[in-house]
Amino acid sequence: LAAACLLWQASWAASLPAVASELRFSWAQDKTTVYIDVDAPEARKPLDLRLHVEAIEIVVQGKTALLELREDIDPSNSTASGGRYVLHKRNAHQWDRLLQRPADFKGSLRWNWKRGSHAEEAESEVELPVSTDLLDVTDANFEEMVGDHEALVLAPRYPWCTRCQQQDKAFVEAARVLSDEPGVGLAIVDVREEKVLGRRFQAACSCRVLLFKGDEPTSDPYPLTVPMNMGESGGYDPDVEGFVASIDKLKPPAVQKLSLEEAKAAKNASTPLAVLLSSDHDAYLSFRAASRPFRGYVQFAAPGDVAAVAGVLGVVADACGDEGKALVVFLRSNHSATHCGNSSSVGPFVWSQYFPLVGKYDYGMRDVYESTGMPLALLWTNATDYHMQDASVKARKAAVSAAKKLRGQLLFLEMGPGHTYELKRFGEAEPWEVPVFGIATALGWDKGKRYVFIPPEPPIQFFMGKKSAVASQLVAFSKAFLNGELEEAHESGKINATAWEPGTVHEVVWRRYRQDINESRMDILVELYIGHRKNHPTMTAMLETVAAALKDVSGVKVCRINTAQNYVPAYFDRERYSDKSEFYYVPPGGFGKVIKYPGSNPTQKKLLKFFRKHSTVEWSSKEVLEVAKDVGEEKVARAKVEEDDQKRSKEQRQEMVQEMLQKLKAEKGLVDVGEVMGVKGKLDPEAEKAAAEEKAKQKKKKKGKKAQRKDKKSTATAASTMGPAPPDTSKADAEKRKLEAREAKRKAKKEKKAAEKKAKAEAAAARKAEEAKKVAARAEKKKKAREAAMRKIPVAPLCRWSQTMADVRLHFTLGNPDSTTLNVTITEDCFRFVVRDQSGRLNGAEMEFREFVVPELCHHELKRGVLSVLLHKARPHAWDRLLVNTDQYKGGLKKAWAADSSDLVIEEDHDLPEGPGILHMNASSFETARNGTLGRLMVVVAFRYPWCGNCTEKDKSFEETARAMYRDERLDGVVFGVVDAREEKHLGRKYNATCSDECNVTVFKPDEPDTIYTIPGKKFTGELQVEVYKHVLPAVHDIEGPERFEKFHAAFNTTVIGFFHGNRTTDPHVPAFIDVAESMRGRGLFAACWDGCTPESIGLPRFYADAGVVELANETGRPPFVLVLKPAENRSVEFNGDLASDLGLFSKVLSLPLLGSYDFHSRQQYRDAGVPVGMLWVSSHEFGVSGSRGDVILRNLAQRHAGAVSMVKLNASADGILMRMYGLEPWRLPAFGIADREDFYADRFAFRVDPEQHEAFWEDPGRASQELSKFCDDYRAKKLEPSHETLFLNSNYTWQPGHVQEVVWGTYQRDVNHSTQDILLELYSPQRDNHHTQTAVMQVVAHSLRSLDLVKVARMDASQNWVPPGLTTRARDSITADYFVITGNITRRVVKFRGISRVLEHMPERLLRFLHEQSTLEWELDPHLPDMKLVTEQLEEMKGHEEDAKKAAMQEWIEHEKAEFRRLKGEGKFDGMDLNLDNINVEGLMADMMNQGRGRRKKEL
Repeated sequence: LAAACLLWQASWAASLPAVASELRFSWAQDKTTVYIDVDAPEARKPLDLRLHVEAIEIVVQGKTALLELREDIDPSNSTASGGRYVLHKRNAHQWDRLLQRPADFKGSLRWNWKRGSHAEEAESEVELPVSTDLLDVTDANFEEMVGDHEALVLAPRYPWCTRCQQQDKAFVEAARVLSDEPGVGLAIVDVREEKVLGRRFQAACSCRVLLFKGDEPTSDPYPLTVPMNMGESGGYDPDVEGFVASIDKLKPPAVQKLSLEEAKAAKNASTPLAVLLSSDHDAYLSFRAASRPFRGYVQFAAPGDVAAVAGVLGVVADACGDEGKALVVFLRSNHSATHCGNSSSVGPFVWSQYFPLVGKYDYGMRDVYESTGMPLALLWTNATDYHMQDASVKARKAAVSAAKKLRGQLLFLEMGPGHTYELKRFGEAEPWEVPVFGIATALGWDKGKRYVFIPPEPPIQFFMGKKSAVASQLVAFSKAFLNGELEEAHESGKINATAWEPGTVHEVVWRRYRQDINESRMDILVELYIGHRKNHPTMTAMLETVAAALKDVSGVKVCRINTAQNYVPAYFDRERYSDKSEFYYVPPGGFGKVIKYPGSNPTQKKLLKFFRKHSTVEWSSKEVLEVAKDVGEEKVARAKVEEDDQKRSKEQRQEMVQEMLQKLKAEKGLVDVGEVMGVKGKLDPEAEKAAAEEKAKQKKKKKGKKAQRKDKKSTATAASTMGPAPPDTSKADAEKRKLEAREAKRKAKKEKKAAEKKAKAEAAAARKAEEAKKVAARAEKKKKAREAAMRKIPVAPLCRWSQTMADVRLHFTLGNPDSTTLNVTITEDCFRFVVRDQSGRLNGAEMEFREFVVPELCHHELKRGVLSVLLHKARPHAWDRLLVNTDQYKGGLKKAWAADSSDLVIEEDHDLPEGPGILHMNASSFETARNGTLGRLMVVVAFRYPWCGNCTEKDKSFEETARAMYRDERLDGVVFGVVDAREEKHLGRKYNATCSDECNVTVFKPDEPDTIYTIPGKKFTGELQVEVYKHVLPAVHDIEGPERFEKFHAAFNTTVIGFFHGNRTTDPHVPAFIDVAESMRGRGLFAACWDGCTPESIGLPRFYADAGVVELANETGRPPFVLVLKPAENRSVEFNGDLASDLGLFSKVLSLPLLGSYDFHSRQQYRDAGVPVGMLWVSSHEFGVSGSRGDVILRNLAQRHAGAVSMVKLNASADGILMRMYGLEPWRLPAFGIADREDFYADRFAFRVDPEQHEAFWEDPGRASQELSKFCDDYRAKKLEPSHETLFLNSNYTWQPGHVQEVVWGTYQRDVNHSTQDILLELYSPQRDNHHTQTAVMQVVAHSLRSLDLVKVARMDASQNWVPPGLTTRARDSITADYFVITGNITRRVVKFRGISRVLEHMPERLLRFLHEQSTLEWELDPHLPDMKLVTEQLEEMKGHEEDAKKAAMQEWIEHEKAEFRRLKGEGKFDGMDLNLDNINVEGLMADMMNQGRGRRKKEL
């Protein structure tokens, strides 16, 4: 802006004499606005005025003049119309002039006194302090000054702002004190003159001071204030020493360098120290920014040698490993803690370590706790009260346990008895019963929000319970707060114990507001008042009169709320701390708008008319008003008497105080400052008003006495001048008779009129009675119609909800519903129900859920007036809230967090990807980007759920990829976006948003609207960039000639070219070719040549004869001629299969090398391609020899089966373990097999050679190639049976009767499936408990059957052999000992033994009986049982020896670990950790380890 001003001033200097000199300015102002009228000659019109922050730009006939204003304005709120301009001031005050340099303006400039504000007084200006100890800082040298000083302290001031004179004197004194200290400078800046600095500092009329550090950015200075202390004279004096101390505290670097010696000493130092163990510069900057609030509390440091200091502190420097996170170590007095996090989490971590787990609240530390920005968990206790002492102690222990689990998220404080007044803000009314637990976001008055924990039973009884149960409920409550699931608590009065009765005023408190107001089905008149109002008795009597008048009217209620003790909802629109009494009409059930009484002087008559006007209930206004008149006179009269008594009592107290003050003045010689200064009346407006009333009363009384004296005097004068007169009786008699006659006549006339009036009144009364009947009938009809209409409006009931990981439970309290009228509708994201109660009134609710549910798995039940609904979540996880918009549900929504399932895991919301080049999209912006409206080539979108943390790492590569492509001008057409799938749930479901480890990214191309590409998320930025680059290019390129073909042909290892007979729009085979090309993105180039193009026309070498090519080009309707070219291998392959079904596999196979290796990178390529892989294992000495027999054989196979099977060569020494999956012997090399795809669960097919002919077979490459080619043909024709993992028996092994036969998968078909005997088969694992004893059990059974040829006993190691699915459905690694009876092959049947016993000595007899029961052959059982009884003791003894051996091994291992622990502890490895071997129960530990395999305490172990 400064540079622009210089340019404007240069042009202004040349054009100003000709333009500005002819302009006429008139201006005026008030405190916030400047008004300017501009007039110019007709020759200079049209006139254009442009507004800037500090100047007015005038454009006249193409010439520009710039007038710099005295101070800054806000152009966005300023207006211009014609020649009138209204400028909004940035700082509200009176300007001393309009322009910065009035002398430079040659036109007419005058003050418009008619328009200006005369109410505003002119502001007096002060001269800013000047001292040799102050620096001269301007905008030009500001950066240089900051760099030259360790600490530069600036005081931005306006001369018209006079409130900071005392602070500025202290500032100058501090400059004098610090003048000798190097590296510290102080300056006072006139920001009216230095406007650029004023805008930079956002200067205003305040006394703030800014401290800049040379090693920190100037955009974020430290704010300071000059402290003010109470002076001896009663005023406030600046604290220079405190101000200098605050500057000295900030002088050292925010992050100090830490040496090895200092690191060793810091482990035992009492000063808290936070150490950053990272050499990343961005992490250092974030660490330094996080250290700012800790100045004076915690010292921050960063070592030069990170690895060495990490070794001294006993931590691993790269323990975090994650990009964007750094390791921070906190040290203090033999206590240390580590944390891996970003800049936003360092502050909470350090604060949580700096403060104790549960600290004692101190008022002096309140500002420190609030400056942390962390929520505060508060526990009120009272250890001095006998009744609450034990509960307080236990509550504190539970809070400590909860604080350990929530450390870093909440700060726990214990509030003593002296701070129970804080409970009023949590909705707790006096008297307070502690312990009480709550959470506050701030502690100051009228700051932050508060939430109170309401225990399921009385507080003392609850906290006296089991510590772990109490702590778990406190943790659940805290997590519900962190997830935003709690309702805010507010101040509330004490609940009235007596129930409300009709005809009385209902006193409502906030804790009962929902039940008494929102859930009420009555029309309500509510008064908002404060209890200490002046006319409280009269106003109370008036409201009681209104309530009494409405006693017999059903469906109405009169309430009042004391706003001095209760929170008032915002929709009442009542001013905070207002002392006015206001009246409102509240419709039934909270539906509709609250209506305020508009009058200023309410009476009972006005209130009743107002209530009648808006009420939905019909009543007779006349009758109610008559009752109010009858009742109100007595109530109001009593209230006035009470009010007079209160006033008289108050006056008496004031008189007593005045008398005491007069005595003190007389006795002690005290002086009333108010009387001396003449401000007594001003300071006491009540006394002034009373004095004025008394003066007027005395004046009126004086005037009345004067008039009375005057009348007496005139009467006396008249009596003295007139003498006594003789009486004239005749005239008096005549006059008397005349009067009597006149009176009789008048009396008769009056009686006549009275009779006529009576007759008219009776007739009118009859008519009125008839009309009243009609009005009553109409009113009754209207009332019934309104009641019927009200019954049709459903009332939303209170809803309590809880959840598990898979379900959500809703409970609606309905009262007395009619179950036959219930109608429930559940959709995937909405819930509706309607039901009538016994009175016919509708209850209902309509909700839109936060996330989707499965309607088919949801159900509901109406029982005992409660509608219970079970919703099955579409995605099992913890919802952060129930509804999309909680405020829209008027019935009240309460989270029953105590009813949540114990297995509920509250997920913390994770930050979605953000940064340069990433757009956060909603449904509208997403469709705009996808449709190509923004002119983009491609849109890359990540659909993410904030609660899902599986993609945190992969999303970092998404951010880096977006940032890299955002800076690349060549990729300006690529847009990266993120969609919050929880907020945009319909969009997320449409595009299959999931919470999985794949973390897919979806690609949309406006030129391919019907195709959506899905890219798996990548951990490395380069991998994701490659995937995105693949989709930038078109799926199929058009080749017009040789030049374009050579350009694309050289860029890819694999090129697939289709020579089509038609063009792109008419050829019917184009869609199938494009589908394959889209699936092959990144693996090769797909190109097309149209309209009968031939290989020769694009410069392709003549791979085929001319006639064949011409024949293909001239025949229409045939598929295209497709060639796959491999330039690096100098070969081409012609495709002859079906274009739609075969070209994809053909292209994927040929995109891989002809002979591939099998390292980690290539294995991933084969896995992504998903093609069949032929594997040839050779010995290690042959593996590295080029042109060996293995290479020859494998090359022949690759060429013969090109496009069908890819071939790789493996080193048996490194990859021989893979041969087990094929059932191949690792010692017989070479070996060959085919896998359906590179996947652990893929089917595998082994090529088997007769062991005796193995060497001869592989010595002849021609024969081997031919046989293997036939094997590949059989595989492609699906004629082969899959091979499986197997062990290999010794070639000399033969089974003898009386022994257990060893079976492997290689011999399973022969020894089991093809056997004619009934077989008792054991599947086992050698790692099972009591393996030797269980082996002996089977041997005993086999020995007892030694003389029987009809049956045999066999076993197979399930951990080393494949197990057929028909035999068991369990995973192989979970099989320990399963027994089966398999009958002969004529009636094949498999039966599993279900009676396994822990008493192994009984197993032989049970197995033998099981075999006899299931056997299909006839043989006697009894002759074989005696052998079972003979070996019982031997089996029991063997089992005991085996368990003793296991126990001895465990004891040896524990002793070895204990010795190792003592050695490490002696070396100081566990210093600062409370570890003691004496507390370890070795016997219990050994018992647990012995029982681990039996499933006891498995979860804890």
